[in-house]
Amino acid sequence: MSGVVVKNMSFKLGQTLTITWIPNSEATHFVINVGNSEDDLALHMNPRFDAHGDTRAVVCNSYHGGKWCEEHREGGFPFNQGEEFKVRNYILCVCV
Repeated sequence: MSGVVVKNMSFKLGQTLTITWIPNSEATHFVINVGNSEDDLALHMNPRFDAHGDTRAVVCNSYHGGKWCEEHREGGFPFNQGEEFKVRNYILCVCV
């Protein structure tokens, strides 16, 4: 699985995290993980071109205490294989 991992960063209320990336032209999906570690993810974003039984779907979740939280799927799929994209995350709350 290919993806972007952002960890061990401090965020402050009102900051913006911008990720710019180009998915491989052969990619079936990719992952963006933002959190303290692999075991504590504030954001797990998994755009799927054609993977895990999904076609052109964005699956978002978080992972805490060894458990996945509630999965979210929204309409729309702005990603294309081999084309640059930007994801902007606005920090609305800071959890400790």
